[in-house]
Amino acid sequence: MAISPGIDAVGALVNRFPELCGGCGLCEKACHKEAITMQIKALKGMWRPLPEVDLDKCINCGYCAAVCQSGAIKQGVDTLIKMFLEGRPQYVVFYCNWAGLLGKELELLKNSLPQSCQLLRVMCTGRIEPKQILELLRQGIKGILIFACPLERCEYQLGNFRLTHRIALLKQILKDAGFDSERIEAVFERLGREQVEAKIKAFIEKVKLLGLQ
Repeated sequence: MAISPGIDAVGALVNRFPELCGGCGLCEKACHKEAITMQIKALKGMWRPLPEVDLDKCINCGYCAAVCQSGAIKQGVDTLIKMFLEGRPQYVVFYCNWAGLLGKELELLKNSLPQSCQLLRVMCTGRIEPKQILELLRQGIKGILIFACPLERCEYQLGNFRLTHRIALLKQILKDAGFDSERIEAVFERLGREQVEAKIKAFIEKVKLLGLQ
């Protein structure tokens, strides 16, 4: 799958590194499509539990990568984030592939955003990891806005519910560390392009008022 920063979704960019796997089974539990099962396999002369992926069932939602603690499963969001940071943006907007805007509308939206803002489309906001958000802030990103589907209409059933818990956790972490939690915001609505554009610009203005400019 070709990758164009800000437009194409991550899709199937999920890589597995079995040598790092600790056999915890969290990926199996996180997969609501039952595409992952833990199987006893030989690796470097030792028998150990490793995830077996049924590619016919896998929909590339990325939940397995989001819960993997060892780095044995990684997703393409990390790749796109690194690409975006090279452009030195100040604001990052994550947009769910199923949240309403596709194709030409997303292209028009991207072209109307300030140059300091980068748009990243993901297959599901539930695959965005807390450590990715914290790394963006560590790298100097001033604000992160996430557009997700309405809670009861997630394409992958529970993705945006997972996001709500992660946003709450991240806001508490920022607060405890002495940072303003308003630097992170999530929107759970299906909006038209003009509404999305207005939300983004209002968020940027809000962050500016925090004194981060």
